[in-house]
Amino acid sequence: MKQKLKHIATITSGFSFRGKITPDIGGTVRVIQLKNVQDNLTIDDACICLDSKKIKPQYLLSQNEVLFMAKGANNFALVPDLSAQHPTIASAVFFVISVNPKMAHPDYVAWQINQTRAQNHFKSLAAGTYQTNINREVLENTPILLPSLEKQELIAKIITLKKKEEILTAGIQEYKTNLITATIYKSIKK
Repeated sequence: MKQKLKHIATITSGFSFRGKITPDIGGTVRVIQLKNVQDNLTIDDACICLDSKKIKPQYLLSQNEVLFMAKGANNFALVPDLSAQHPTIASAVFFVISVNPKMAHPDYVAWQINQTRAQNHFKSLAAGTYQTNINREVLENTPILLPSLEKQELIAKIITLKKKEEILTAGIQEYKTNLITATIYKSIKK
């Protein structure tokens, strides 16, 4: 069954800051910015933290939410890992997609958004010339193929395993590179 995203989720904007985001010493709320998104669509550990008094509770991320990068050339979606010790918010470069858990699985929705069909939808309707962006209406009207929740959960597990494999493979490649480099330098010093 095909549904528009707006029929299976609520879409809001991330937290809008006035000016540069500066960390607060002892801050307890983690802020996800575009620069924190890695190539494998995970969040790095370099997120800054803010004082929780500056953030309204409605902006705190929760389970079943997907972040969508609305600004720039790469309009991908990701499900943030909220297992960190800090509550988390997303900056305004993201749309926060709150998925209805009775209708869809967040990892599956993020995967669908990252597929060629949805990406072509975004490219054909992107606004702006120098820096493109995807507005809320375009995102809301994105078609999502919805199999049963059981099948979505199975696909989500496969996606999670694939991401873990990619991370492990990258780690092995980095280790090999470092080992080869160290071996070469060691042979040169002799």
